[in-house]
Amino acid sequence: MVIDVKPILQTGLAAQSLALAGKNIELVRNGKGRKRITPRKLVRTGVTNIVGIPLIRTQAGLIAGI
Repeated sequence: MVIDVKPILQTGLAAQSLALAGKNIELVRNGKGRKRITPRKLVRTGVTNIVGIPLIRTQAGLIAGI
């Protein structure tokens, strides 16, 4: 019995992408409301994007190669 793991890995990749997008949306929503966007929050979100996007792209390439 052989289990195809590619759809499972792609689902995990989609969840990671949604989590990263959710962080960005959360920052924008908080900036429009009562809470202000502090430089610390902006830098933290930027670093998350700088690290997260290439990591997700690399994982997608590896999954595509399976």
